[in-house]
Amino acid sequence: MISERATKTSLFRQKEELGISYAWETGEYAVFEKLETGDPIIGEYMITERFSDGKIEVTDDKGNVLDATGRIMNLFRLGI
Repeated sequence: MISERATKTSLFRQKEELGISYAWETGEYAVFEKLETGDPIIGEYMITERFSDGKIEVTDDKGNVLDATGRIMNLFRLGI
């Protein structure tokens, strides 16, 4: 079940646009996922938004943290 504070995150409000889905939350973060689309550019990603300050981080399936405000978020929006 999703909490009220998770529904108030920027990522939750943009989930349709970004093509992401809610996964779970911790005391500190709301966690969303972007699953593989078959396109080699977009793989599997975990996107977190920290409740305390709204900071967003994107982590790929290899554990690399990517720039959440740059190219990767635009790729999500474009559905590439």
